Amino acid sequence: VGPLPDPLADLPTPDQLESLLDRASVAVGSADRTIDPGVYDTIAVTGGGDLTMDPGIYVVTEGLTLSAGAVLGSGVTIYLACADYPTPCSGAGAGFSQTGSGQYLATPPITGPYQGLAVFADRGNTAPLRFAGSGADTFTGTIYARQGAMELTSGDVALALDSLIVVGTLEVSASAEVLLSFVPANNAVTSSWGANLTK
Repeated sequence: VGPLPDPLADLPTPDQLESLLDRASVAVGSADRTIDPGVYDTIAVTGGGDLTMDPGIYVVTEGLTLSAGAVLGSGVTIYLACADYPTPCSGAGAGFSQTGSGQYLATPPITGPYQGLAVFADRGNTAPLRFAGSGADTFTGTIYARQGAMELTSGDVALALDSLIVVGTLEVSASAEVLLSFVPANNAVTSSWGANLTK
């Protein structure tokens, strides 16, 4: 079949919704940490500690890296922007990388303009979204990265996606197993159709 129209083309960007505080960068080592919504240069969870995100929008301008520990929270949307945010991207900006034993267990909002939206990349952002390693076993919420390259290389672990996926390209490695378990109430569904891969 041919490509479907972008189902989220009218979705506002975070700067159109509210003004967010600049939070610089956050790195989580072995100790747990809790953070507030805002604009971050980088978010890195690499030392085995857990990062809890309070509900809201998290704009990341350089990248989110998760390789050990977990990202927790409810009502969370990650927006992958570029260094000149809120200026729109014109190439690669912040990427999303889940590798090693890292687990992304945060869930998206259940109401509001970003209902069901877990990851929203700037529509001009071409940076990759990588899901790999032993911890990448589950993900809930819509992944909207219109120009992004999504890579699923989960090895021997089955990656369960409860997601509407809107990406530029999707690459699944030969060893990866992907299970689509689509629940409309958990996603930003905008029409009557259900699970689709939309390019």
